[in-house]
Amino acid sequence: MKKKSKKGAMAPELRAYLDRLKSYIKGKDPMALLKSAPGRLEKLVKTMKTAELKRRPAKGKWSIHEQIGHMADVESAFGWRFRRAIGEPGKGVEGFDQDAWAEKMEYRKMPAKALLESYKALRTANVHLLTHAPKKAREGGYIVHPERGRQTVETQATLLAGHDVNHLLQMQNIRAKFQKKASGQQSRNQTGLRRPVRKAKKD
Repeated sequence: MKKKSKKGAMAPELRAYLDRLKSYIKGKDPMALLKSAPGRLEKLVKTMKTAELKRRPAKGKWSIHEQIGHMADVESAFGWRFRRAIGEPGKGVEGFDQDAWAEKMEYRKMPAKALLESYKALRTANVHLLTHAPKKAREGGYIVHPERGRQTVETQATLLAGHDVNHLLQMQNIRAKFQKKASGQQSRNQTGLRRPVRKAKKD
């Protein structure tokens, strides 16, 4: 988890991360993005094989499969924060160690479809809350995060929508990278050329 650089001050790397999430949403409707994200994610992964979903792009980086599990985690965490903000405005919340959650719960061993369905169900519940909770309670609701400070319901919704975009872009890049690599391999195979086999040297 990211830490504050000083008491009461947000760490520069966290500030940069949050600013990037907000930049994805600039000029757009966060609620519309929150509603469309599950469908976009499902469309992105529906033609991918299990091995492709579980393949990591680099050492120490999450696979698409693991990112889906992470998105379900975040949806669960934000669902609690939305409810805390609306039902008990001004109260504190805790952050969570995303890497520890992914590792301890072993998302790589869970079916991707089950993780996706969890994310979709949680998002549906959160969108319903944000749409139907009393307007006065939504507009006046906020939480206090140990690293991010005061967060209104609107701010949280914006960050959650930006988080979706951030991971969808990452997953699109991972898929494109693997497809490009597979296409290049197929092209080489179609030439019919093979690397010459070198005879082992004898001492």
